[in-house]
Amino acid sequence: MLSHPEFAKPPAPPPTDRYREQVMKRARRLAATGGPALLFPPEFGGLGRVGAAITSFETLAHSDLSLLVKCGVQLVPFLPSATYCFVGATLAPRPDGVGGRVGDLLVTYPSASGAGRRRRIPFDVENGRHVGGIDHMRLLNHPAVYDQLRNWLGRDPPERSP
Repeated sequence: MLSHPEFAKPPAPPPTDRYREQVMKRARRLAATGGPALLFPPEFGGLGRVGAAITSFETLAHSDLSLLVKCGVQLVPFLPSATYCFVGATLAPRPDGVGGRVGDLLVTYPSASGAGRRRRIPFDVENGRHVGGIDHMRLLNHPAVYDQLRNWLGRDPPERSP
């Protein structure tokens, strides 16, 4: 599937709006193959082949990281026993106002924090972090991100009801 010409990397990045459309089109095409069924248990219409699903998911990273993220967010269900966290960046020092709407030039802050126009993710307030004054690519290796990850991973897990 990833060897099809429509999945080829362009010589130069397209404008953001066109690229978002392209990623969604690719995600829909992948979904139509039935590949996502690998992950889901048979009682929910899936194939229950988690190892194959993970391999397929990781293979996407070699093709298009944006597609990997989109498929991960759109196609993989949230687990009730997991704690989900986010780090969002904005070019502005604060995430509110215009700074949040511009975001990090790739993702708006409302979308990163789970309050996007198309999808809502109920992150707990303590499981979110804003890093201001940077773009998306600088966020990838920013020391504040690693500090926050260490903080989250060092916490005791929350009590869960059975």
